[in-house]
Amino acid sequence: MGTMTWEEIIIKIRKDPAFRDLVELAYFEEALELNVTRFRSSDEYKETLRIIHEHIKSSNALHLADIGAGNGVASVSFALDGFQVTAVEPDPSTTIGAGAINSLKQQFHLDKLTVVQAWGESLPLESASFDVCYIRQAMHHAHKLDSFIKEAARLIKP
Repeated sequence: MGTMTWEEIIIKIRKDPAFRDLVELAYFEEALELNVTRFRSSDEYKETLRIIHEHIKSSNALHLADIGAGNGVASVSFALDGFQVTAVEPDPSTTIGAGAINSLKQQFHLDKLTVVQAWGESLPLESASFDVCYIRQAMHHAHKLDSFIKEAARLIKP
């Protein structure tokens, strides 16, 4: 068997009972809206919001880049909570990539969410234009981790 795409791997593990916990805990279930609902109620997301608001005091909507956004559970969650979100995801798929994020964007009627297909090592985004760079379960996909981190740092406002 040849190399599988990330989408093919996710579809395969969804069908294998041995990976049930991983699928649930990583928000990889087929029902995208269920993943968003579960993520929004998680301790992880609540703590992330607390940390962001503790460190960034602003009366304006915070501009957040979600780099390696995957299926969009975090991007959509932040947009639903009033952030202006740019979801960066190179994979075009409707299972685990930009297609899934665009589907959720339409479903939730989110005008505060923009989807950009790009790799984290080369972001077509303006320097110093984001309040927050959020990266969840993505750095292990980087081809050049140092470039990935430099690009994220480049986006942050001084």
